[in-house]
Amino acid sequence: MAASVTYRPLLAQVEKLGKDASYTRANTDWLAKCRYGIGVHWTAQTVPRYGDPLPFQRAVDAFKLKDFVAQVRDAGADYMLFTAAHALQMLPAPHPVIDRLLPGRTCKRDLIAELADALSAKGLPLLVYYNHSCNGKDDPEWRKAVGYDGQDKSVLAKNLTDIVAWMGDRYKDKIKAWWFDSSYSLDSRGPHNSVTTDMTGFQFPWERFTVAAKTG
Repeated sequence: MAASVTYRPLLAQVEKLGKDASYTRANTDWLAKCRYGIGVHWTAQTVPRYGDPLPFQRAVDAFKLKDFVAQVRDAGADYMLFTAAHALQMLPAPHPVIDRLLPGRTCKRDLIAELADALSAKGLPLLVYYNHSCNGKDDPEWRKAVGYDGQDKSVLAKNLTDIVAWMGDRYKDKIKAWWFDSSYSLDSRGPHNSVTTDMTGFQFPWERFTVAAKTG
């Protein structure tokens, strides 16, 4: 799907829905029926057991998808939870929003789409873990680029919402569900406050973010 064709109309749609759409709880009956799944934290910080690690883009190119899916199936899992980004905002797939904010953090190979298709062929759904990567000092360059350290936090909210909305529109039902981590770094009201920037007077727009997550 060409990003240039869908990107701007998509964001306008998310903005509209975020203002007037009521929240609808997702149906998770399918997940409740699963026995267990497997979660894999494979990121830009993952290193091999032996030998030197490859640069992230080369590591994504070298990812042995067929062998990986075979291992998941042999383990008897009913679903797979795969990490798109964690401490470092580096995505194993193309993404025009991230490219605009900080070039060099994405890949030409779309490992997320390939993984979703390969798992689907075996009857296994894909859940995608996504972290905004604004935790502590893990990725200061990204914190600055995405707007976490800026004065106008609405810029941060829009950037994160745009990132998720674009992925939802690109992958549609290839992503069965999301796992969003580190909300406590965006909102100090929770039981665990790890906000490390000045959020005074700003409330993260979770309703609009939810609409973005359900795009596609």
